[in-house]
Amino acid sequence: MRPARNPVPRAQEAWWWLGGFMTLGLLGGGVLVAGLALWENIDVRQLTPALAEAEAASPMPQPLRPSAAVTDGASFSAVLLRTDANRGYCEDPSYYATEMARWTGLVERAGGLLRVVVDADGLSSLSLDEVLLLPEAPCLSSAELAAVSAHVRKGGSVASNWAPGVRNGACEWRG
Repeated sequence: MRPARNPVPRAQEAWWWLGGFMTLGLLGGGVLVAGLALWENIDVRQLTPALAEAEAASPMPQPLRPSAAVTDGASFSAVLLRTDANRGYCEDPSYYATEMARWTGLVERAGGLLRVVVDADGLSSLSLDEVLLLPEAPCLSSAELAAVSAHVRKGGSVASNWAPGVRNGACEWRG
């Protein structure tokens, strides 16, 4: 005859359970006491470098100033890219026109001269003194993207509100 076997051998009596809970309680209490001791005795400011040391270690670069003043009386010149591909990408047809008007108004209120271009040929004629504005321009053809990159490589400035050129000229995801 086989001996009778207990299906749960570790939980024979309530005292076993009570001892387990007490052991867990002691371990938890020890962790709590250790955390409080660390909280009271370690100064976090000593673990990190002082603010003055951090600023001395990595100074902010000085901003680049324009090399030549605009001679036509305006404070700056800007070029706004307005394309059919980007207009078609917007779900609301009036949104693109509203954004173009908003950016045009911003340039005019700031005293700038604005020129509008509609393709890569217009972008290739940018001068270094002109700021290229790319509002709502996720769709850029390869030629337009190359013209923007060339403008930046030459030292030109670009302002955009979000993700320019992440889609190709047909508004398909480029990445």
